[in-house]
Amino acid sequence: AAPLGLVGGVVGLLFMLTLRRLQSLFQPMKGRVVLRGLLGGLGMGIIGALLPLTLFSGESETTDLITHAVEIGVVMLIVLGLAKLFATSLLLATGWKGGYIFPIMFASVAMGMAVNLMFPSIPIAVTVAATMAGALVAAMKAPLFAALFTTTLVQKETASVIAVAVVVSALLTAMLAMRNARRLARQTGSLLETE
Repeated sequence: AAPLGLVGGVVGLLFMLTLRRLQSLFQPMKGRVVLRGLLGGLGMGIIGALLPLTLFSGESETTDLITHAVEIGVVMLIVLGLAKLFATSLLLATGWKGGYIFPIMFASVAMGMAVNLMFPSIPIAVTVAATMAGALVAAMKAPLFAALFTTTLVQKETASVIAVAVVVSALLTAMLAMRNARRLARQTGSLLETE
């Protein structure tokens, strides 16, 4: 559960990092709503044409991932997960409305299925539950919500796996937040010294 919680944590952190970068990239176009929306829609259209499973929220497409994981393959599952994270970040950064819980769940299920295909001895319920819980913690910074929400979606027998994954992902997120705070404090301190 611990390594899978890390995988999920990386998925959630990758989404948040991509979203922040794209938001800062599109910040100069804040007043050009139509152009921003057009760019986001064009990007999603291209991604959707190449990878149709990345379209929509991901709620119903997750079933296709689980059902056809073997045919999709490890590499394509990873590509689908990353493409979904990027497409969702792009749409949100360009002003499209929507949430990111279901897209993150889609991406984490894709990663969990990829792990299951690489290590078939780990049950699917474990890989999916742990990566989903880890991703939700890292993206939402709400460990209790992530644990309870994930538990309602998967087999209740995976509750201990979810708990471990949530703790590991929360620790990863907290460590990165502390590192960023220290770096910001050093930068602020050096700026004050130069003035």
